[in-house]
Parts: sequence; structure tokens; C-alpha cells
Amino acid sequence: MSERKTIFIVTAGEYSDYGVLCAYENEDDARIAVENGVGDDYRELPLLPPGAIPGKVPVHHAQAGGAPGAAVTGGQVWTYDEWDFDAPAEYVEEVVRAPGFVGVRFSGTDKERVQKAAQDRTARMRAEQEGIA
Repeated sequence: MSERKTIFIVTAGEYSDYGVLCAYENEDDARIAVENGVGDDYRELPLLPPGAIPGKVPVHHAQAGGAPGAAVTGGQVWTYDEWDFDAPAEYVEEVVRAPGFVGVRFSGTDKERVQKAAQDRTARMRAEQEGIA
């Protein structure tokens, strides 16, 4: 099997203004471009061979947390179809700190594992908040 080739794209904007500005063969060039004001961020993507068509897989997401000082919520799962080359592993978690929300987001292709992790973390955070953990 041949080695997977990648490119590094430099991006800018958000939502409908989001776009790819340029692509590089190596990460250092992409990082330097962003450091010099060309775009907001960069990311690695696979360079697919001619004729290859990527597929989509369902990726499940859930979170536990809430606004600072507010009651902890979480556990509901939402699902998006994401490109198979961009989908997270079976299960990943990341700490989220955003305006009005502090918590943990869970993502993965295993819906039951994502949901259970979010429900368990929500219960633990509620217990800590109420002083019984």
C-alpha cells in the first residue's frame, strides 16, 4: 500500500465566509503563512489519488457543562455526517471553554459510548457542583 500523502491548507473566515486561501505540501510552510497573516489557521488534509471519492460517516457528539455558575446540563446526542478522512476515532473528548460555556465535548463514531461518557460526566459535574462528590 502506498504512503498516504497530505497537504496543508490555510483557511480564513467563519461559517459562510470560511474559505481555503492556499495549500502547501508541508506543515512548516502553512504555519509560517499563518504566522505572517495569510489566513487564520491551517489544517492537514489527505491528498486523494485521481478518481477517489471520499465517503461520509455518521459522527455523534454530546457535551457536559454549562455557563459558569449555572446548572450543569448535558447528555443529549446530535449526529452529523462527516467526511471519513476527517471523522474522529471511535471516541474522543475535548475540554471546551467558550463564552458562556465551560465543559467537555465528546465525539466519535460509537454513539452509545459518546452518550454514556457525556451522561457520566454530566452526573459527576452535577455532584461536584452540589458538593456531594
